[in-house]
Amino acid sequence: MKKEKGGEKEKKKEKTKEENCEIFEMEKDGKEVIKEVCNVFEKDEEPFLEKESKRQNKIILNILILIGIFIIALIGGYYFYYSSTHYTFEDVKFSPTNVGHIKLYNTILPVYDENGNYVTDFNYYLRTNPKILSEIPFYGKLELLKLMAINMTPELDNCEGDGVIAIANLKNLMDMAGVKMVKDPNASCDMQGRFMYVDIKQGNETLVKRTGPACYDIYVKDCEVLKGTERFILETLAEIRSWRNK
Repeated sequence: MKKEKGGEKEKKKEKTKEENCEIFEMEKDGKEVIKEVCNVFEKDEEPFLEKESKRQNKIILNILILIGIFIIALIGGYYFYYSSTHYTFEDVKFSPTNVGHIKLYNTILPVYDENGNYVTDFNYYLRTNPKILSEIPFYGKLELLKLMAINMTPELDNCEGDGVIAIANLKNLMDMAGVKMVKDPNASCDMQGRFMYVDIKQGNETLVKRTGPACYDIYVKDCEVLKGTERFILETLAEIRSWRNK
């Protein structure tokens, strides 16, 4: 049996016959005659109102689907933007902010007095994205003491002023943490762990390495002195935060 070209795409909806009858009164041969006249016509099986209702429901469903897709895309876009600009490192939360044309990353730490009473909030700013800083190697655990001696290779002072900024930022944080920081080129690692010692010097890779009880070498590649010191600062912020949480 020969098939129709392309097959039957869709069966036509079955039709039903409907009869419409009317009664007429007329005269025939002087007599009154009552006659019923009926017209037969074909009608779709599905009523018009039902078809229209289904069509409108389909339109409403498509609109709701589009609204749902839009909301999901909006939430996804916001989450992507938030996660790409906000970062948390060991309970230290950072959010981006602009100071003039410079983009900084802000974190807020509560400050307490010696009796443990809250005094104020301390705002601290990093120049490098903390997510990037967290990827810089830090070998060993940070040990914060009340005294810290620091030394920096003189060549790093010529890195377009970044060396001066790095030392100032580090001192600002240590002052808040109650750590007395002194710059002493003659100091060295105290193997008895009586004070911290930080030596900032040039290296083939930017990283931080613990070399003694409370001694740290910050190696700087290609004048990345801000990245190196801010990696140390990031660890310091996490240590200060852990104090507050105890």
